[in-house]
Amino acid sequence: MFFKKKTVSETKTDEPAVNHDELVEKAQQLIEELASKSGEARITCLDQIGLCFSDAKEYDQAISYLETSLNEKKAVSDGYRTLLKLYNIKRKEAAVMKDDEKLQYYLTKIDDMMRISKEVMRSNL
Repeated sequence: MFFKKKTVSETKTDEPAVNHDELVEKAQQLIEELASKSGEARITCLDQIGLCFSDAKEYDQAISYLETSLNEKKAVSDGYRTLLKLYNIKRKEAAVMKDDEKLQYYLTKIDDMMRISKEVMRSNL
């Protein structure tokens, strides 16, 4: 059958579940290393910290580190894409809670991200 519906067991992956505490611990280790980093190594470390916090669903901390990384170097990277995804998550939460102020805040952040993307693309031409 070409269009056979997948069963639940067919859609699950065999990847081990990632432990929240392990991700936070890894982020803390990276934070300790951050003081000794500079330049591209610092940007990479900031992105890794943000990605760990994002995977651990610690969105506010992830946003903080990913924003710092983006402020230090405007680039479309995994950190950029994750930050955009996190802004969308926060925007949806604000919409569900009917918090117009936060909704507008995250819409503005998403617009800023689009502007950064255009700037980066133009600078690469």
